[in-house]
Amino acid sequence: MSIEYIWKITQMERVLSTGMVTKVGYTLDAFDGIYTAGATGSLDLTPCEPDDMIPFGKLDEKTVCTWVIAALGEEKINEVKELLCGRIKEQHEPTYGFGLPW
Repeated sequence: MSIEYIWKITQMERVLSTGMVTKVGYTLDAFDGIYTAGATGSLDLTPCEPDDMIPFGKLDEKTVCTWVIAALGEEKINEVKELLCGRIKEQHEPTYGFGLPW
């Protein structure tokens, strides 16, 4: 099963006086052409040196996604992708049902 993964930034928290981003909310969505599954999270960022800071108004989603991916690391990302793959597989071949008998 071929799955496409898409990162999205859903929220950023910043210090108003400096524009320094301190927290990022994100989602990782998986899509196999039929079904979707998603995972959300938030990440506290380690402050960078003021000279290395990108002004808040000049940030773009791609840059912030690279921060999230780097901070999470390959092992954690693979765990989440495996979980999402399992959720999609469950949609194709359900093993659980929901509802009431009446």
